[in-house]
Amino acid sequence: MKINRVKRIVRKNLRDYSNYEQIIEDLQKSKEIAKGKDVNSSIQSKNRISNSVEVQAIRNINIDLKIEEIKRWKEIFDLVFEEAKEEYSDKEKALEYKYKNNMSLSAILNILNIPPSTLRNWLVEFVLECTIFAVDKGLVNINKI
Repeated sequence: MKINRVKRIVRKNLRDYSNYEQIIEDLQKSKEIAKGKDVNSSIQSKNRISNSVEVQAIRNINIDLKIEEIKRWKEIFDLVFEEAKEEYSDKEKALEYKYKNNMSLSAILNILNIPPSTLRNWLVEFVLECTIFAVDKGLVNINKI
């Protein structure tokens, strides 16, 4: 079913959520500026661009696109986290422990002293809400799955 594939994509991105800032920083660092080249290098070489400069430019564009995608996912997750804050404080804590702090389900259950079914329902509901936003914002194209 398509919904299961979409939820899988959302869950994969949620696993990385707590590391998004570090991932973005690492991607920014991996962008290299061609050493020894200035902005006028293509003019000086009569508009000929070396293969290495071209490859690096394409690589940097791909990195920028990945960073933008990560920022869009983060925006969606932050929005749904904000909505959870308004509902119920234990729910907010459970989601924060799971997705921001990467805690295990058993640790969350011990800390919050809630039934496993309640935690499971909150997590499923959270993923579903994120899935709806991801489809709505165009991060996941159902027709291409």
